[in-house]
Amino acid sequence: MYSNYIEPAPQYTINVNTIGYYKGTAFIQTRNLCNNDTAIIVAEPKSGCEFVRWSDGSTNNPYTIVVTQDTSLTAEFAYISSGQYGDSLMWEYSSAQLRIMGKGVMYDYASSYEQPWSLLRDSITNIKFEEGVTSIGSYAFADCRHIDSIAIPCNIEKVGKRVFQGCIKLTSVIWNSKSCEFPLYSSTPFYDIRTQITSFVFGDSVKTIPAHLCFGMKELSSITIPNNVTKIEDYAFDACTNITSVVWNAKMCYIHTYCPFDDSKTQITSFAFGNSVESIPGNICLGVEKLSSIVIPTSVTSIGGRAFEGCTGLTSITIPNSVTSIGNRAFYDCTGLTSVTIGNSVTSIGNYAFLGCSSLTAFYVYLQMFRHKKRIFFCFVVYLLIGGIFVANGR
Repeated sequence: MYSNYIEPAPQYTINVNTIGYYKGTAFIQTRNLCNNDTAIIVAEPKSGCEFVRWSDGSTNNPYTIVVTQDTSLTAEFAYISSGQYGDSLMWEYSSAQLRIMGKGVMYDYASSYEQPWSLLRDSITNIKFEEGVTSIGSYAFADCRHIDSIAIPCNIEKVGKRVFQGCIKLTSVIWNSKSCEFPLYSSTPFYDIRTQITSFVFGDSVKTIPAHLCFGMKELSSITIPNNVTKIEDYAFDACTNITSVVWNAKMCYIHTYCPFDDSKTQITSFAFGNSVESIPGNICLGVEKLSSIVIPTSVTSIGGRAFEGCTGLTSITIPNSVTSIGNRAFYDCTGLTSVTIGNSVTSIGNYAFLGCSSLTAFYVYLQMFRHKKRIFFCFVVYLLIGGIFVANGR
């Protein structure tokens, strides 16, 4: 007797898994398949991630397999480590360093979540810009919690809002930007971390120091202004209340209406001018009351208006022979000043240059000054005002 029984084809099961579910998912439409059936499995990376390989080594995605036995495959994903950024820039992450490459501007973002490297933030410890990069976008490096220093290159022409917001370990900045468009006050790149920065160094390429750049950096104790700086905008170092020492090397520099150290000036005890300085700008030490002495280098040819106005701690001043002009109110209201020596090259002294110097008892000038009627009048008026010693020195 014959049987019509046909043995059913064996059924096989395919299981698909992922390494790190937060990086991606994998799926298959049919799990129970017969011998020699084909199956298609798909790996879908999440935003900011990419598919790497299957556990059998295949990099195909989708992946077509022929079923001959129960099968288990695992999809491996990784964070995207490079890509296009902006119209002409690329980014690359390797060995904890994020590199921005190419030529052009970086995009602005509304928050740190929009960064193309957002999933790598906790691994980034260093950021490097290539020379062609000309701007840093808003929030570009916000919440990169493990960078402790940053160097801004000389070709950067624009810096966006809150670039380093949430960079809780960032304490050191090297600023090389020649001249930079810059947001103001609470939108500055360092505003949210301003109280933790302990070092801010300007490179020799810097020409303009933007307004509010170092606003509120209360842990800074000293600042050095390099040779090539020609302009410092308002409030650049405002509210840096622990700055006690300034080294000024700028040859010729324009300062806006206010002293750049406005709310910081009450703590400054040392202000040194380098030997490259040709002009001491107006307002530079306006109201810096704790200065007890100033050395004016022989490279200086002019002293700007209100340069030392209200420096009540000064007791004496010597203006070298290289100086040809003293601006309006240059030493106005320096009430502690007892002695002034003016070199033999001064041809112009501004209005009220020494008015209010109520402690002045000795005023030293050179005989050459008497060749200029205006100087004679000035010296005579000072003599009458102070009721002190007027010495015409013939050296």
